[in-house]
Amino acid sequence: MQIITQIQSAMTQTLRNNVSLFDNLLPSSIQTAELPRAQDQLSVLPAVRIAPYGNISWERVGFEEPTTNYGYTIQVVIIAPGNLNITTDQDKYQRWQLNISKLLLPIAQYQLVYSNIWEVTISQLPLFDRSKVSDLYTYLGVLVTLQSLESSTQLVS
Repeated sequence: MQIITQIQSAMTQTLRNNVSLFDNLLPSSIQTAELPRAQDQLSVLPAVRIAPYGNISWERVGFEEPTTNYGYTIQVVIIAPGNLNITTDQDKYQRWQLNISKLLLPIAQYQLVYSNIWEVTISQLPLFDRSKVSDLYTYLGVLVTLQSLESSTQLVS
């Protein structure tokens, strides 16, 4: 989990360094944290939350030297007011989503944290179980998946 924590920190810093691309977003409202649970209320909106998504995937790929390809997936979610006016605000948040994707796609920023990362892919955040998050908000985001090749002699944390 240490790798994921380091990657999340790198993502948070990248977005905070480019906060000017996001209208009315404060650097402090970009956080490495879980999505708000059903009973939670956020004090500042809009916000961006960065958190692990699902389990770490893995697949053995080497024969001569046992090598494993790991997939680390992290969700980056824009949290907006639940009464979001789709006609006036949707373009803004979709632009944010595009900017997040562009900022988080370059592989070099992750290789500084963990040199074995060889691929970064970004996809739309799938629908998720709304019963587990606060229905006071609207959620829009992306999934960032990082692939890493590691030999059996390396320790994955």
